[in-house]
Amino acid sequence: MSARTSSAHRAAIVVALIAVTSTNLVHADVGDRGGAVRIAIEAYVGVRPSAVERPVELFRRALAARNFVVYPADLEKMMGGYRVRPGIVNPQFTSQKLAAAVDKGVNEFINADPKKDADFQKVVSTLGQAVGEAERNPGMLAREPKHRETMLSAYVHLALAYDRLRNMTRRDEVMSAAIRYFPKRVITRNQHGPEAERIFQANRSNIDKMGRGRLVIQVSEPDAVIYLDEIAHGSGSLTIGDLIPGKHRVLVVSQDGESRQYEVSIFAKQETRHKVDWALDSVLSSGDWVGLLYATASDRAREADLVRRFARAHTSAAMAATYSVTAIRNRVVIEASLYRVATGALIRSKAVELDGTGDENRVTQLAAALVNEPTQGGIIVDVDHPEHSRATDTAKAGTEPQGPEPVASVAAVDTGSPAPMIAGNIWRRPMASLAGAMGIFYAATGGALLAGCKDVVISLDCSRNQAELGGWIFLSSGLALVGVSAYVMWSDSRPRPARPIVTMSPLAGGGMGSVQFEF
Repeated sequence: MSARTSSAHRAAIVVALIAVTSTNLVHADVGDRGGAVRIAIEAYVGVRPSAVERPVELFRRALAARNFVVYPADLEKMMGGYRVRPGIVNPQFTSQKLAAAVDKGVNEFINADPKKDADFQKVVSTLGQAVGEAERNPGMLAREPKHRETMLSAYVHLALAYDRLRNMTRRDEVMSAAIRYFPKRVITRNQHGPEAERIFQANRSNIDKMGRGRLVIQVSEPDAVIYLDEIAHGSGSLTIGDLIPGKHRVLVVSQDGESRQYEVSIFAKQETRHKVDWALDSVLSSGDWVGLLYATASDRAREADLVRRFARAHTSAAMAATYSVTAIRNRVVIEASLYRVATGALIRSKAVELDGTGDENRVTQLAAALVNEPTQGGIIVDVDHPEHSRATDTAKAGTEPQGPEPVASVAAVDTGSPAPMIAGNIWRRPMASLAGAMGIFYAATGGALLAGCKDVVISLDCSRNQAELGGWIFLSSGLALVGVSAYVMWSDSRPRPARPIVTMSPLAGGGMGSVQFEF
């Protein structure tokens, strides 16, 4: 290969590196569009509204198109299977309903025709639903431990029904669960008949050959009571040994009655550790949806810190967004906030109102605004986040907010006054600052080559004409980077007109105030 060809290749490589570097820097900072992982979770006050599925799905789609991890299954996969839910997921499923369902299933089994599979399938349906609901609501069983006996009867008769249906795999799974959750109980023919005793003994023999495991639980809330399989074991931090391998239910209940449940896996001859950050987990929910559930509107003042702790503990995300859907009569508002995980800093908050026409376009505009993409005018509004307004005012006053709390509050941000100068944005925009520094370096190198300097930092080892060509390449690339950096700094620093937003507040008698958007 000739010296001229080699030099040309080197120059091409340098130009390509400059182009790639500048492109990545601009995308990572100007539009927050770099390769960093982004997640988006829901956030609500009180309860998650029931009629939010359609707008949530539309917004998830729009965020997923912008490289956010948004769907519960994907988020839980990123969380390594870590799941946390309230101790009682379905308050309508009471101990009375459990007892009634189990009695019904047991009677169906007793009266079933041994020759009709349909009869036993009915038993499986009745008892399976009852057991499933009870397992999803361990707080109910912990509060009324006498109904654990009801659960044992349900497990045994469900296993017997599967046996009659010749489904030996499910039969053994159910009986093994009964042995795991009731390790000291022995199923005898006097209680449940010879078939139940036979199935119990066979599964117990296999389980005894596996060995036992140990669980270490650490809860940051020292007074919270820890339950394992609905049996209280203590508080704070504790170790529970001699556990049968398999899945177990952990329930943590604080002094104020707030509870969270977890599923842990125990392995034979191994120690499983489970750590609970109560400040985070007490408002965290996962399962059908993943997000934060606040007791009161003022609790949202902690959102930035909670998002940072959640993302750092359970994901590899560099940016995390929260979003909520508020439905009031015929009006639906979606609010979204974007945070930087490393610092917990709020980047921006936006909101949009849906009117039933063109909703897909509106949520797409909201997702675009959240990542600083261009949007159509008059649709998206800025949001004054609670931690920067109401929470601050409350802290100054030293009292809780008085009167009914807004269901959704989106107030104006006064940006009419001059923002901090460009110099103040150097630390807020590190990638743009780095781009500017690299631009100065490239421009200086190009100037040195054009001036005929022989000892430059980057040597192309080529003729004077080629050195001159390289100098122009470095100089132009450097000036371009400096220009982009200056534009980003200026964009954050230029004054913007104030934009009043929507406020929705409860009125006396339970009515809602009107919603009005002004631009």
